[in-house]
Amino acid sequence: MSSLSANRAFEACTSTHPAEGTKKSSVREKNLAIALSLISILVVLSPIVQNWQSEPMDNFPLSYFPMFSYERSGLERLSYLVGLDIQNNRIPIRYTFAGTGGMNQVRRQINAYVNRNQGDQLCQLVSRGIAERRAGSMSRILSVQVVTGRYDLSQYYSGNKRPVSERIEASCPVVRRA
Repeated sequence: MSSLSANRAFEACTSTHPAEGTKKSSVREKNLAIALSLISILVVLSPIVQNWQSEPMDNFPLSYFPMFSYERSGLERLSYLVGLDIQNNRIPIRYTFAGTGGMNQVRRQINAYVNRNQGDQLCQLVSRGIAERRAGSMSRILSVQVVTGRYDLSQYYSGNKRPVSERIEASCPVVRRA
């Protein structure tokens, strides 16, 4: 092969002008990309129609995010742990005394105890954990309470952290061994 024909062959392979077949496949690829994008967008947006159903269905992974669309009451119920010292001062007790896991997980465990009317069992469990503390604010606690409070969220986030109402679900002493 002569160097002239080799140069022409090289130029044909490296030409900046795409061949006609390449143009068609490029247009086909762009149309396919547009179609797949539109289908993806429609699939992601499809759960929105659940907002207008009488009994909407929420399903993973496609959700219409009901936690943002349900109308909520201004009051929120929350169960928590409180310790009382010798002067009946309230000392908040960390959720870690009630169970293992993250805060939301333990909060659900506390609610489960309360909902099953087993606040006394939770109180005893927490009381034993508090009894082991020999220093810090937990060492001042003489009794433990499992409390359910109702909070007005608008007031709470405006700075008024006091509950609208509270109900003591269970109360028990902290027994420390000498």
